[in-house]
Amino acid sequence: MKLQRPKLRNVFSLTLAVFTAWMLFDSLSLSRVAAMLPQVIIAATLLLIGVQWVLDLGKRRGIVSGTEQSPPDQQAPQLRFLLSLLWIALLSCCTWLLGLVFGPALFSFVFLRGFASESWLLSIAYSVILALVISFIFVFLLNTSPYEGVLPGMML
Repeated sequence: MKLQRPKLRNVFSLTLAVFTAWMLFDSLSLSRVAAMLPQVIIAATLLLIGVQWVLDLGKRRGIVSGTEQSPPDQQAPQLRFLLSLLWIALLSCCTWLLGLVFGPALFSFVFLRGFASESWLLSIAYSVILALVISFIFVFLLNTSPYEGVLPGMML
């Protein structure tokens, strides 16, 4: 029996949530200082998984309007692998040029809007939340400033 795409996505989300919750539980054995960063990242990941799950349920029930689901493309595996490498290279370049806060935020916006065809609102919201979480982790939890990037340093 072949799983339909929404059911497969639910299975994947549930598996990811269980694995992430297990990592959170496992991080409880670390010292308070050593566990702070992993627990914040893992908790944010669980929160985003939950938000995405609620949005997926809303799309299926017609509550949330979103983009039309297109049939899976028939691209060659080599092309998909190359595309994945290019996205990783784009993330690295964005982080190097714009820093650890704004680089991943810009990358997530471009990825969600351009590749995943998410709505403008969702793409912007995820990017802003990502930037705020990264800033919070470095400034308030680690008491340090994140890497600022090459371009902001050149502009000053």
